Amino acid sequence: MNGDRRPQWPAPIIGSITHTSGICCAAVAEHRQFRAIGLDVEIVGRVTPEIWPTICTPEETAWLGALCEPERSRCAALVFSAKESFYKCQYGVTRQWLEFDDVTLDLPASNARAGCFALRLRRRIASLEHDTMPLMGRFEFHGSLVVTGVVLEAR
Repeated sequence: MNGDRRPQWPAPIIGSITHTSGICCAAVAEHRQFRAIGLDVEIVGRVTPEIWPTICTPEETAWLGALCEPERSRCAALVFSAKESFYKCQYGVTRQWLEFDDVTLDLPASNARAGCFALRLRRRIASLEHDTMPLMGRFEFHGSLVVTGVVLEAR
């Protein structure tokens, strides 16, 4: 483990690790393929309305509030997990700690079981200014879990 708690991968490998109750996952690749990888897994139902203001933009909060259960719980987990994947991914390049409202999720169809999501920066991050925006990620629901991933392409 590095001093900042990131996994220390052998050169020329990059990767990301995630874990929650009962599951641990990792994604790895060669650095020549990707600049960075972010991976996250979350349990649906743990991202409660009380924490939405901490992790969501006002638009994301309004979208979640308009949904009915069980879609509300699923989508709240997706928003949180997608942002976590992005933060893990970008930190490997920028070494910057970000806030949850520094990025916003282009909201996918609420009933989607798998697919893509787009993330847009809400503040300038110099190390990412030459990357294609929005950044694209992928998600999939597996039972009570949502798994998300984001990569920064190699230059």
